[in-house]
Amino acid sequence: TSGGSSLYFGIEPTTDATQNTIGSTPNGNPTPGANSRDWALALAHEIGHYGLYLDDNYLGLNAGRLVTTPGCRGAMYDPYELPQSEFHPTAGWLPACALTLSNQSTGRSDWATILRYYNSAVPGFTLNAPGSYNANSGPAGLTLGVTRFVRPAPAQAGVPGREIQVLDPNGNTYRPTGTVRAFALGANNAGLLDLGRPIDDGSLLARSGGARVCVFDLDQTTPSLGCATGDALTLTMQPRSGWRPDLQLTEVTSRTLTITVPADSVGLPKPQQLEAVLFPNDSTLAPIVQPIPQTTDGAAYRGTLTATEPVVEGYLLVRVPGDSAPVREAVTDYAIGGSPAPRRRISTRNRRRAPLVSTDGQVILYTDGITFAASGQFFSIQTATRLPADPPIAEPIGQGYRLIGDDAAIQTLRAGNASINISYATSDLGDLSAATTFIYYYPEGGTAWQRLADTVRDPVNNEVSAAIVGRGLYAVMASDLWDLSPPGLRLNRVYPGATAPLPDALTPLTGGFIYIYGRTSSDSADPWKVYAPGAPAWVNDLRQLVTNQRYHIMVVGPLTAPVKPVRPEPTIAAELAQALPDPPALVYSTLTARGGFTPQAGQTVTARLGEVVCGTTTTRLVDGKVVFALDVLARDERAGCGRLGDTYTLTIGSYTWPAAVPWSNETITEIGIGQVYLPLVRR
Repeated sequence: TSGGSSLYFGIEPTTDATQNTIGSTPNGNPTPGANSRDWALALAHEIGHYGLYLDDNYLGLNAGRLVTTPGCRGAMYDPYELPQSEFHPTAGWLPACALTLSNQSTGRSDWATILRYYNSAVPGFTLNAPGSYNANSGPAGLTLGVTRFVRPAPAQAGVPGREIQVLDPNGNTYRPTGTVRAFALGANNAGLLDLGRPIDDGSLLARSGGARVCVFDLDQTTPSLGCATGDALTLTMQPRSGWRPDLQLTEVTSRTLTITVPADSVGLPKPQQLEAVLFPNDSTLAPIVQPIPQTTDGAAYRGTLTATEPVVEGYLLVRVPGDSAPVREAVTDYAIGGSPAPRRRISTRNRRRAPLVSTDGQVILYTDGITFAASGQFFSIQTATRLPADPPIAEPIGQGYRLIGDDAAIQTLRAGNASINISYATSDLGDLSAATTFIYYYPEGGTAWQRLADTVRDPVNNEVSAAIVGRGLYAVMASDLWDLSPPGLRLNRVYPGATAPLPDALTPLTGGFIYIYGRTSSDSADPWKVYAPGAPAWVNDLRQLVTNQRYHIMVVGPLTAPVKPVRPEPTIAAELAQALPDPPALVYSTLTARGGFTPQAGQTVTARLGEVVCGTTTTRLVDGKVVFALDVLARDERAGCGRLGDTYTLTIGSYTWPAAVPWSNETITEIGIGQVYLPLVRR
């Protein structure tokens, strides 16, 4: 099944049952539903781990960081392609496989490990190891009874069934977002089964037998959800305004789980309480139902669920009891790592260097060997149901995740150079480039996303990784690109991204440009607005970059600026296709008394080329000092005004500046009494 179910099988020489949970969205493309055989191929890869003692060849460790390792062919690298269906022999193993987990943990190739444990396992039994990769093609069939599968009766909702078509309210195919999730829910909270997500054509492999099949697509401007009952073959999504619940799990231990839901995320009408149902994923415990009351200040709903035995991973459904259709419901999941308490059985989620894997299989927390010695030291990964507002330059790709843990566990993770690896689907990336992906981090109690500069990308397998920073949210995000080349020129370009504040919109370009100028017709007295990274705050009056507006930007190096995509992509108005006039020359100064001149706020500042007035402003008081910033127009905008090589005269009230000021719109210029000019250049 593709619902994140578990496979149990005994492996010699251990006598313990080992659990391998395959997430609900494993795929080689990776596009959910694009290849129906991919789940089986993922299973074969996992059997390589637990039946043949093989480690991964698509992941490796470099300086303690989890990295992808392209080039080491074989089933333990990419099982989804036929040429990759063989195990790698010793011939050709190095250097291609040097960084792989297999090589770093054992120093052996795939076949060397297989021979070590299975060659001559009984007298006369000899394996025919290939002399080179793919030398022994096949096998075409399974001729030896090397593995015996025992499938326990499922304790989850429903039985294998049908394919459901997910529709929008108008009866058209529903187009899901990257955070959509689908579940089969048994009657009277009898069970929950993770169905993954509908694919782009709206189809969803579901189950019948009386279970409700529900789809939740909540982290968007207009949240949508819908359920199908009985043997229905269609499911219609319905909008539910305001239902964007931020299900925050805190104080997670192996037996207790505290949930907090901000009251402003549940929509209207606000209920007196919520209801939570915990579905243990690795336990025979029955679902645990708990009311979640509103806090005394009305700001949130908070409650604690308690289990009678350890539950190290599970699903949590939260609903508004007695709600009108469509009933407000949402689901999150979590998995615990560290040493929260003795476990009921050994879990492969704690095997070498991988202290935790998310319930959906999309996140791995990795480290090069750490020990959680103290019982009660724990950390957990929770699937986020809602993310804070996007950063100015990127949008989320797929699901976000919350890292929870006590101080000691987080410190242990950081001391062990732990990294987080997140995978995403090709369909989530859409028309964006994998080269623009970063992991973004939102600290617990923080106010803004942080782009993790140490992000390592694997665009082939759609994975990214970065070092753990601390508690909080982690999400993969991607950007459109604003081409700002060639370098060394003043460029006249349309801003293609979503409207974003400055300086945040251009933070990744700091040091790569001198200024950016925009022009507005709504301010006839001062139409030119500028932002220059090295100038004082009182000089910068360009507050934001607006979608489809033209700007002059003076670049000093080859730049490609990340920008947040605009959805839907706008049409550029005809007037914006025309170039702006040449930008003015910007001059600014902090004035001091000199030679009978006493600066005061409100004095008129005028720039003239001959008899032509090319710019005026007034002095003002900033932090107890008299200052001014003046745009001196270019000849392209006003006849007789500036061009490169010209100089102009500056007057402040009745005072004439002692020297002519060179006109240049290739930089911004700071001047002072007694000096000619000081150009500000950022290199």
